[in-house]
Amino acid sequence: MIFSLNSADFYENVFQTAKEMENKGAYKEAALEYKRYLFLQDYSPGEHQKEAFLSLSAYYENNSLWEEAAEYQHKAILLLENNDLNQNESEIANLQINHIKLLKNDANQKQNSLSDNLFIFSYENLDSYSNIVRKAAFYADLENSILTSRWDHFSVIFNKCISLFPEAFTKDEQKIITENLQKIYDFKPKNQTTAAYLSLLPGLGQLYAKDYKDSANAFLLNGSLIALSTYSIITLDLWTFSLLEFSPTIHFMRGNIYNAQKDTYNYNLAEQKKITDPLLKIIYYAENRI
Repeated sequence: MIFSLNSADFYENVFQTAKEMENKGAYKEAALEYKRYLFLQDYSPGEHQKEAFLSLSAYYENNSLWEEAAEYQHKAILLLENNDLNQNESEIANLQINHIKLLKNDANQKQNSLSDNLFIFSYENLDSYSNIVRKAAFYADLENSILTSRWDHFSVIFNKCISLFPEAFTKDEQKIITENLQKIYDFKPKNQTTAAYLSLLPGLGQLYAKDYKDSANAFLLNGSLIALSTYSIITLDLWTFSLLEFSPTIHFMRGNIYNAQKDTYNYNLAEQKKITDPLLKIIYYAENRI
């Protein structure tokens, strides 16, 4: 028997079974029971729909399945909004902020543009949402713009945010953001192809990438091999050159070129990180002030 005549919720037992499984750590099995409970709502509305939606959202969030988590979070929001009760306003705002976080995590994970999401667009632009929800949407959009290197969009959203909500960032934070944004536009990354060509002279590519230790190692190792090979050719000791020196020289030269390109990539990444880390910290602090 799946319902109790003594309960207003015909499927109370299904919900309680899901709750017990969740409490015992059987999260996957609990999720299936929550879904069964929600499916049965088509036959008779229950009293625990919101809890079921939020439990499923938490289950998917804990498994880093952000899209599914956001979907169930939104269903809980719609349920509360449809109740049209004033006492739900604070709870709805908290759920909307968490919904924004889940949408942001999904976009960041997939390296998608968060601004393309209609929910985020609505949260940012509709006056019907509270100021704290709208600011949370702007913060999420700004973070995503940094992580996806969409700097023109970052500039537009930042200016729009401080225009609507001057208190969203302190004056010092606004100054740092403006200065670092200019640094991003001024930053000229080093070219990996240039590093590869320079590596024909051992160590020069790594020197170009400002990895001085790698440069010295490449110069000593590859330079020594090239010097030995050159000496063998000059002295016509082709037997030693062909058997002992040619293959290692080619192998180490290829490794030298690869390492120079890798060092250049790491240099660019590190330099950009110096600029973007302060921006991410500011957004993190701003989010925590909500």
